[in-house]
Amino acid sequence: MIRDSARRPLVAGIRPPTLSEAVLQELRHLLIQGRFGPGDVIGVDQLAREFGVSALPVREAVRVLVAEGRVEHSPHRGYRVRTLAYGDVEEIYLMCRLLEGEALRRGVPLMGAEGVERMRTLLERLEADTGDIPLWERVAIHQDFHFVPVESAGLSRITATLRRLWDHTDHYRSLHFFHKDGSPLIYDDHHELLSACASGDGELVVELMDRHREHVLEEFRAAMDEPQPGAGDTA
Repeated sequence: MIRDSARRPLVAGIRPPTLSEAVLQELRHLLIQGRFGPGDVIGVDQLAREFGVSALPVREAVRVLVAEGRVEHSPHRGYRVRTLAYGDVEEIYLMCRLLEGEALRRGVPLMGAEGVERMRTLLERLEADTGDIPLWERVAIHQDFHFVPVESAGLSRITATLRRLWDHTDHYRSLHFFHKDGSPLIYDDHHELLSACASGDGELVVELMDRHREHVLEEFRAAMDEPQPGAGDTA
């Protein structure tokens, strides 16, 4: 379902290397903002008209989203935002747990004061938002906060895999956590993670992150049990 069909010039102020990448960037933002919900059709021709581009760069961008697991395609139904069951999210979080544990054990002791300050700055931006930061940017800030200790480990392949796993659920995370007041429990977890990272205790950070992940899964389970208005509507 397209929730806002106003025409918008795509490339105004955007300078990615190619038009397809500009379209891809915009589509990622629209998914996070809730423009398309789980099960909604992504109409290539309609988006091309809206963006003022040909269908080719839109189709190329949507194919990237298919490869990333955010969108699915079938010959008779076209492109739709992938619908995740709770079991899908649980499996993704299990994979994150296995990979993040090793990255955090290695990365936290290597963060230093600069890494801790970056986490603190990101958390302050996330919590101080008064509505002037776009939703997609808030989701990016949240992800970057969690990835400071992960990236400090210097394990580029694990980091890239974890980013992709997080991307699989970002449109659900934004739908359930950023369109409403955040859970105080989850925000408390963020502060405890920051304090543990500042102490340099990798094992404690792993323990806190495992608990945080369980808290988020509890929120996901409750939210995904609620019917989402408009989910599955066609464009």
